[in-house]
This record gives sequence, structure tokens and C-alpha cells, in this order.
Amino acid sequence: GADYAKDGAWRSNFDDVAAQVNSTAEAVIEVMIATKQARLKSLAVNGRAPANESVIDSKLDRANYALFALAVAMSDRPDS
Repeated sequence: GADYAKDGAWRSNFDDVAAQVNSTAEAVIEVMIATKQARLKSLAVNGRAPANESVIDSKLDRANYALFALAVAMSDRPDS
């Protein structure tokens, strides 16, 4: 996030995308998780290794997005 997020605003990209599509940051992240899931499923169905991003990288991205979703949910809580 240091390269792409607004300084001091770790979730700024998620918030910006949410505003563009009239949604929430949490929903945007869930779509990103679903996209990773779909890619992994396609690889399994097609029975071939990826030409670009490795399966491990996709799984790591999926895990990171899950943590971002949790962090956004926690930061949106009124008592946080």
C-alpha cells in the first residue's frame, strides 16, 4: 500500500473504488476475493499451470484481501 495508497490512508484505494461504483469498501474487497477464487477455479478446471501469476501468489493475494476485509470491517465499527 505504501506505493499506491494515499499517504496515511491504507484503505484509500478500496474507498475510491467503492465511491466509483456506489458501493462499500468491504464489498469491493469481497469482489476481489471472488475474482481470485474464480481464477484459481479456472486453473483447476483447465488442469494447467498459470502462465503468469503463480497459484501460491493468488492464494496469498486472497488471504491478504481477507485481512483487508477484516480491517475495513473493524475500522467501520462505531466503537473502534
